[in-house]
Amino acid sequence: MTTLTIRNARQDEAALLTDIAKRSKAYWGYDEKFMAKCQEELTVKSKNIGKDDSAHVVAEKENKVIGFYALQNIDGKEFELGALYVAAEHIKTGVGYELMAHAKNRAAALGGRTIIIQSDPNAIGFYTASGAIHVGTRKSLRTDRDLPLLRITLITPSSALLLIDVQKGFDSPCWGKRNNLSAEDNIAKLLSIWRKRGYPIIHIQHCSTNPDSPLASGQSGNEFKKEAQPLADEKQFPKTVNSAFIGTALEDHLQKNNIFSLVIVGLTTDHCVSTTTRMAANLGFNVILVSDATATFERMGHDGNEYSADEIHKTGLASLNGEFCVIRSTDEVLNDFKKAC
Repeated sequence: MTTLTIRNARQDEAALLTDIAKRSKAYWGYDEKFMAKCQEELTVKSKNIGKDDSAHVVAEKENKVIGFYALQNIDGKEFELGALYVAAEHIKTGVGYELMAHAKNRAAALGGRTIIIQSDPNAIGFYTASGAIHVGTRKSLRTDRDLPLLRITLITPSSALLLIDVQKGFDSPCWGKRNNLSAEDNIAKLLSIWRKRGYPIIHIQHCSTNPDSPLASGQSGNEFKKEAQPLADEKQFPKTVNSAFIGTALEDHLQKNNIFSLVIVGLTTDHCVSTTTRMAANLGFNVILVSDATATFERMGHDGNEYSADEIHKTGLASLNGEFCVIRSTDEVLNDFKKAC
């Protein structure tokens, strides 16, 4: 298998990149009239390659450039993906994902927190699979179309892994049937990579005010599970309500340590995880919620209908995604770390 090389573009490659952009756009079946409107935005100018506030990066295979992206630094925190094109004959071969991963890592290395993308409608699925969420629309000056505006939350050295209520008390049969029995294993995988990288880790511990609760202080169920035992230098915050921000110094700790993005895992999806995720977003933090590193229990509705743990879990995630957070899987998060190596 031929290795893909990703490197900075050269100014003398402007015409080549323009050709790739045009052929990539035409791949989606746009007519000549539409393509004529796009000519200027598809044209890469040599003077823009290598500018201080932007980067043009190419993917090369067997000494042939087969794709590129352009990334602009907006304000040091937010970046915009100005272009990402793959030669038509290499579309859907994984080149685009390699370029996207490189762009994310580049922005994160420069201190970026988010990447904004004005997407072609045909590329929404690609960007969503890369971790983007829909945040609005923006009018194209050339084609007069209202194009989807997407945002990717980056995992950076200041992104905190926030573990919510990973406690022994949730093993009690009193909660009913649970979904996603592999959640703790996935939490352990994420905790391991955060520790290896030296990224911030925060443990939340629920201390129920109900003395009969398995999570009450003094009960063995109040203890952390073995997969999520805090180390001495990892911050811990006890709480007594659903939100990890109420009655704790969590928000103050995040602000003082310049932590603006959170990767949230833990128990339970629809109670403390959901409440903390919603409040984190309302307080201005960028949130990634890891779908298979969370879990919940079956519930009975107000109407007497029973809802399985998996139903509660999936609907809980659906109501959070895009509005309060980005939903990603453990493998997707870990893959971002692998691409950064």
